[in-house]
Amino acid sequence: MNLLGKFLLIALFANELLYAQDTSELVNRLLSDNLKARVEAQKEIERLDSSSQKQLCDSMIQVLIDGRQNNAQIFVPEALKKIPTVSIPLLANAMDNNNAGCRTRIANVLGNIGRPARAALPRLLRGLKDIDVQVRHSAAYSIAKIGYKTDEVISSLQSAIKENTGDVQMMAIDALAELDPWTAKEAMPILKDGVKKNDDKAFFALQKMGPAAQDAIPELINALVGQDENIQLDAVTALAEMGPAAKTALPTLIEIIKGHGNQSVRMVAVGAIIQIGPEAKTALPALKEMEKDKDDMVRRQAMQAERKIESYKTATFGSGN
Repeated sequence: MNLLGKFLLIALFANELLYAQDTSELVNRLLSDNLKARVEAQKEIERLDSSSQKQLCDSMIQVLIDGRQNNAQIFVPEALKKIPTVSIPLLANAMDNNNAGCRTRIANVLGNIGRPARAALPRLLRGLKDIDVQVRHSAAYSIAKIGYKTDEVISSLQSAIKENTGDVQMMAIDALAELDPWTAKEAMPILKDGVKKNDDKAFFALQKMGPAAQDAIPELINALVGQDENIQLDAVTALAEMGPAAKTALPTLIEIIKGHGNQSVRMVAVGAIIQIGPEAKTALPALKEMEKDKDDMVRRQAMQAERKIESYKTATFGSGN
């Protein structure tokens, strides 16, 4: 090799070494606890060429595989969602790792990236059948977070509900409730049983289902009686999300606003009453009594609710006109 060839080889090696050092430094800033440093580092990612972006992604994924970096499942998606066309295929491939903990972390990161991770859905759907329970749980979580509804996604979640129990089953129901609330009605027996057992995950799924959860109204009403106030708050929030479908719960909601000891429960109950629509006029006497409450916030919300209910017109409520 002549002198010029040797010089070019040395220059190329030096450039690769410098790049590796720069990549390492950039990774450190992307994982920094300093928000300003991370934001500035994220701006640099999109300016890298495709080869450099791939090397950066490989380094970030290795951090996830190692599993030793605090907050990696938060900071890594912050960075990699800037370049989804490069990062998502690499993350999906990383889910084939033999280590279940690694597969779990990768699945969670895909969910935390959100909608830009759509290309990884086929791998996450396979994750619903993973041998490891935590991987299956994280796959269901991430499918919901990505938020794309397809026939394959819905059918896979339905299968996961049938094939699993406990937290994985409930997470699959939660994902289905997020993507297709009316299809999630198939899981109503499980959700009703969860309400009876004071399982907060069941309440959260019902909240996401909104009007589609109306079959659970009797169980939610029962949860409002003699239960822990946090459970009561979960129940009344689920009713508030149902809108007019919650009208059968109106007598119970009226009793709550008359004098429940927890202000948060009372306020959410007022909101649930408002959402019921014109039929909520039977709550007006109780709302007028609330206007005498010693708490200024309670008085103001009661007056606002009263004005709202009185303004309803049965013919147009819920029509979008």
